[in-house]
Amino acid sequence: MNEVDALFASLRQAADPQTVDRIERVVTHGSDRDLNRINVLAFADKHHLDEEKTIAAFLHAARIGAFDMTWNVLCPGCGGVLDTGATLKTVDQETYQCALCAAGYEPTLDEMVEVTFTVSQGFAGFLPTTPIGFRRLNTTDRSSSVPESTFRRTSKQGLHASNWR
Repeated sequence: MNEVDALFASLRQAADPQTVDRIERVVTHGSDRDLNRINVLAFADKHHLDEEKTIAAFLHAARIGAFDMTWNVLCPGCGGVLDTGATLKTVDQETYQCALCAAGYEPTLDEMVEVTFTVSQGFAGFLPTTPIGFRRLNTTDRSSSVPESTFRRTSKQGLHASNWR
């Protein structure tokens, strides 16, 4: 039994096994996008799971190191992330400024704060090799990944469409 199997076996003892099976399937077969900023309520809805059991499973998974739980302050105008932290205590400013909207907003828990889960970078088999990637890049298989040179070129030359050729 490898480290990943042991982790999910442990998680099954602490949380709903059906929910853990869905989480394991996403972790082992999902894309990088599926593993980043997971909204637990949307995950439960998408996979037809009980919301409370799903929340409990993700909290247990974060506790054992499989996921990082993040509190994000969102702009109500554009939806961009204005601030992020590991705990709710990090939401401590009286106003948050959005550079895109050129406006300041007073944080409200029900409208501006979201809790998301991202697969932990220290989780076995998911080592970051690019600014945004979790999995090792295989530059010969471009169907599932983007070459690291694309990220370097973008940051140096900008986002103009001609730079992506």
